[in-house]
Parts: sequence; C-alpha cells; structure tokens
Amino acid sequence: MANTYNLKKDKQMEKTHFQTSEELLAQAEEARQAGNREKCLKLKAEAEQHKQLQVKENHNKVVESVQKEFPVGKLIRGIGHVDKIEHECGTKTGWVNIIVSGKKYKPSNLHKAIHNAEQAEKVHKDIFMNAKKDAKEIKLYGDDIYAIVRLLHIEDKIPNYDDIEEYNLDYLSEVRSYAHKEAIDDGHSDDKAEEIADKAEAEEMDNLYRQWENGVTSAIEYLFNNHKLNFVIKEEKKLHKDKNGKEWPYTIKHYFISPENSWEDAANAIKETINGVGMFYFTDLQEFIGSSAQETICMHLHWLKDYPRVYGTSNVHTIYESAWRR
Repeated sequence: MANTYNLKKDKQMEKTHFQTSEELLAQAEEARQAGNREKCLKLKAEAEQHKQLQVKENHNKVVESVQKEFPVGKLIRGIGHVDKIEHECGTKTGWVNIIVSGKKYKPSNLHKAIHNAEQAEKVHKDIFMNAKKDAKEIKLYGDDIYAIVRLLHIEDKIPNYDDIEEYNLDYLSEVRSYAHKEAIDDGHSDDKAEEIADKAEAEEMDNLYRQWENGVTSAIEYLFNNHKLNFVIKEEKKLHKDKNGKEWPYTIKHYFISPENSWEDAANAIKETINGVGMFYFTDLQEFIGSSAQETICMHLHWLKDYPRVYGTSNVHTIYESAWRR
C-alpha cells in the first residue's frame, strides 16, 4: 500500500513540476488582474517553491556529475589527488568546490588547470626533442607565450590574457560607447557609427594585449637573463585566406632560449639557484649536468622562479607590472 501511495505522490509531483515557475507566475498575474488575491498569492508561493526545487535538482545533478568525474582519491596528473568535494545549495543558487592536494578549485577552474597541465606536459616533450647536445638554441613553444609562463611555474604571479580581458570588459564597453556617440555626433549613420565603434574597441583590445604581452615577456626575460640565458623571439609572417578569397596577414611567434656564453655556464647559474633554495645541493657542475647541459637546463627550468627569493631581488610580478606601465 505504501508503495502505491508513494507512486501516486511521485506522479503528482511530476505534474506539479511540469509547469514552470514562469507559467505559474503568469497565472498568478492573471489571478491578480481578476481580483483573486488568494489564488494569486497561492500561485506565487507555488512558483517560488518550484523554483527552489529546480535549483536543488540542478545542484544535485552538478554534484553527482562532479563526484563521478572526480571521485575522492583520484590522481589528476600534474595537479594532485582529490581530497574531498564540498558543496552547498541555497534558495537561489549552489556551489561546488573540489579540493585537490589542499588547493580549492571550482569545476570550471579545475578543467582549465587540467588542460594547462596537459599543455605543460606537451611543451616539456617538445622541448626535450629540441634539446640536442649540439643545439645552439632550444625552441620552447610557438605562438603561445603563456605556455612558457606555465613552463616556469609562475602562473600565480602572471595573469593570463583571458583574465585581463574579462577584468577590462566594462572599460572596453565604455570605449565602444564613447566611439559610437562621437560618430553619431559627427553626423555618421548608425551603421557607420557601429563600424567605428567596432574598430575603436578592437584597437583598444590590441593595445591591452600588447601591454600584457610586454609585461609577460619582461618577466620571462628577467628569469632567463639572470641564469645567463637569452630569450629569443622569432616572427614568422603568414597569410590567411578567407572563404571569399581575401587574404589577411598575421604573425606567428616562435620562442627560443640560447646561452649568453655557453650551456654549461647557464646550467651552473641554475645550479646555484637550486643550491640557494636548499632542498638539494650540487657541489660539482658535471654531477649536475650529467651527459647533456641542454637537457639538464630543460629539466630544471621550473627552478628559475626561485631566483628572486634566493637573491632578494625584484619578484616576477613586480617586473610584469613595471613593464605593463611603460
């Protein structure tokens, strides 16, 4: 008997949930206009209850999906082990956090971190393929300078460009609005004003990117130069042809490192930074280098970030911000 009752109750709930909160609110408005206050209040209460149930159901689906994708104890390569999943649901929204090796991530941020870790691993593989013993320079990565930021493990000091653009969305909107207004005031048509506004916004976005890229480049150069390595950027001009046959020029940047004096000299500078940190200590350069100074340098690039801490110089973020303001 109990099972029959629950089944009937579930069916009733399904019928109740079939109506959206928007439909219930529309019915409530009709009741209000008809002068039926009691029915109006009842429908509004049902709509609110329905909305809260939807929020909870959606939240539970998200939690279930996260728990399935990231079960406790799972090893996420390049990031760590999943410690636990925290979540809470309110009346309007809910949140889910995944704790991985003591660090808290939102699901979207963890997916981004996994992608970045995979990219960093690919960069390492590419670099080792280029780190031949007789190489005069080593290619790091092409057309993605932020991959080198990840390679050096300084993401916590240098924001990526997506964050910069998102932070400046209001400013870019103001630039666009001002350009549109100026164009209208100058007597241009609305279509022409839109074209002018698009161009003004695009130019300001380009300016933002150049400032960001300049800051990132300066920070990377700072770490390489202090370990007797040159950071070399080579530009390759290309043409993109659209579906209408129109060609657009664009540039791909390729990034390299080369020694100021010799690979052994650069390896020795990296060795001194590692010794300064104190976790490991190498007394002999040849012991540190092994069979290839180039490969050794590539294996230990993540230690470059410790130079400011060891020698008490300007930190990487300060270098980035100073270059941004120039």
